[in-house]
Amino acid sequence: MILIYDPQSLPLTIDAVILLSMKIKYIVLLKLIFLFPMSVVADDRWDDLVVDLIIASHENSDAVQGRIDYLTHEFVQAQSPYVAEPLGEGSQAFYSQKPLYRLDVFDCTTFVETILALAVTSYNEDNNVILENFQQNINAIRYKAGEVSFHTRNHFPEADWIPNNIAAGFVEDISNEVALRFGYSHTLPALINKKAWYEHLTIDRICIAGDDDTQYPNCSASNEIRENRIAILKLYGQDASNDVVAIPFLPLWQLFAPHSDTDEQLQAIPSGAILQFVRPRYDLIQWIGTLMHVSHQGIVVHRDNEVLLRHASTSTKRVTEEPLKDYLEKYWLSETCNRAWDEAPRNCLRGINILMPQ
Repeated sequence: MILIYDPQSLPLTIDAVILLSMKIKYIVLLKLIFLFPMSVVADDRWDDLVVDLIIASHENSDAVQGRIDYLTHEFVQAQSPYVAEPLGEGSQAFYSQKPLYRLDVFDCTTFVETILALAVTSYNEDNNVILENFQQNINAIRYKAGEVSFHTRNHFPEADWIPNNIAAGFVEDISNEVALRFGYSHTLPALINKKAWYEHLTIDRICIAGDDDTQYPNCSASNEIRENRIAILKLYGQDASNDVVAIPFLPLWQLFAPHSDTDEQLQAIPSGAILQFVRPRYDLIQWIGTLMHVSHQGIVVHRDNEVLLRHASTSTKRVTEEPLKDYLEKYWLSETCNRAWDEAPRNCLRGINILMPQ
């Protein structure tokens, strides 16, 4: 019998301790919330800038694509730093009290999510309404049905982020439409083993406030607290689904075939499109417990007849801009990956999935 308590879903009382599993393996005795007080202070340090950016983007363009161009350019100019996993579920979360949004640092996914939320937020003369709409949008983009919790976060692009944001009406998958103009699209299934992924999580994923309030975010809770939380998180993971997923993509071998017009094909990708970089059946089992399809995300913009990729890059450690052709070509020309499909390693980049914001 396992007794656990999760204040994300239940009131903060002793009576909230409930039976969540009958798996007789061991007993986890959670010390409840008395281990430390949870913060109730909202993180509002970015709110004024959020409103300013949304207003400025609407002054720049009436179209979502134009606002995406404007917003991504602002962060490229700012050279915003790359930081992995910068967001969480807010100051009262049980597992990650990192902020729900921030504008100073990004990883590839949070950059895409933040830009999309800013771009689709409507203008209003009341700044409070603008901010409230943005907050609703960023939560609806990052979480299934907008329900904020670690378990409902869109952790996997291919299994969560893409289908949930299509269902929510934020994006449309146009990969087939673009690829079929020049040949064909491709797809391959892969098993996303979420149970094994949960089991591979470490205490580094736990961000709980402690005594060191000089940190931002404050993740200074003791290892004892973090170990308790990761144990509970893994128990929840025992009921996670394992999903066989397949997403369409424009293959690199079609883009760079000897008689292909690569530039024409890339020009067919609309400005403002969100790209998923596809490595079919990317074998990360040793590190995270599962295969993946998508290894990176970014945004396409057209400037002066050039197709550019704007993204939070692990290589430059900042938000950056580069020609999309150059970015893709370095993978295509790799001695390891430029070979027959069945001879290339699984970690090779094989194509791009294309989503269009709505």
